[in-house]
Amino acid sequence: CFLTVFAVLKNKQLIKQETSLNYKRDRSFRAWEALKKDLEMQNWEEVYVRDVNTAYKSFMKKLMKLYNNNCKLFKSSGKRVDQPWMTKGIRNACAKKKTQLYRNFLKSQTRVTEDRYKNYKNKLIAIIRKRKKDYYGELLEKNKANTKATWGIINSVTNRNKTTSKVPNYFVKDNVDIYDVKEISNEFNDFFVNVGRSLMGHDTLIEDNLNTVVNNVSSIFLGKVEKEEIREIVKNCGNKRSTDCEDLDMMTVKTIIESVIDPFTYICNLSLSTGVFPDAMKIAKVVPLFKNGDKHNFTNYRPVS
Repeated sequence: CFLTVFAVLKNKQLIKQETSLNYKRDRSFRAWEALKKDLEMQNWEEVYVRDVNTAYKSFMKKLMKLYNNNCKLFKSSGKRVDQPWMTKGIRNACAKKKTQLYRNFLKSQTRVTEDRYKNYKNKLIAIIRKRKKDYYGELLEKNKANTKATWGIINSVTNRNKTTSKVPNYFVKDNVDIYDVKEISNEFNDFFVNVGRSLMGHDTLIEDNLNTVVNNVSSIFLGKVEKEEIREIVKNCGNKRSTDCEDLDMMTVKTIIESVIDPFTYICNLSLSTGVFPDAMKIAKVVPLFKNGDKHNFTNYRPVS
């Protein structure tokens, strides 16, 4: 009998709406290059042991230490992020030249400085409009065979992107309001783990008589995993920014895979040869996704890992 176990991680940004802090991970090219360099210099001797759990634990300990050192968490400044069509020239024109002309106008309050500011502003607006038109035109042409991507571009331009469904700061169970973040996480975990069992009720879906099970004398043999196989699998994964319970995303994995290919391949082969899957890899980051109904009711959410 196998029981699915969910690890529900506390996400303060989702549950506590009153906090204004927003942390982001540095995933810049410079940070990734520094991480790759550090990983390539590592001695992975501690990974090459016979116990797969010990091997994977040692691997992740080194990886996460270097990941946190190079791709650090930082407080989001809350500043407006540049639009994808923005160029360095337009940014400088807005931040420097236009701003300076406006300050000159405010200082002198003359018709000459006003005309200079307005003329420059109008020319800049025309340049921005053309740049936006060219950028999105090229983007639509590039994705004309992809309906989903096309609609994504259209929704982005028209500000019709999906809004994130926020989790309320309290939930209700047995007519009791729950505000504690840890208690809310535990209640979600309890509901997600036991929802299948509660839906079954007392119905017996599995027969207890093992004599009815047909024996299969056939067997299979799994060959050794090659590094090229792992490279190909990672390459074919989507370029997603969503993170696991260690805050690792697929883009980062794709960037560093060549730097850790040897120890990771060893762990994969060790798992196959011993028939043991690393315990730490069984842990999933589970996010409660609202379905419908009362948002304060645990039963109106489904788990997404």
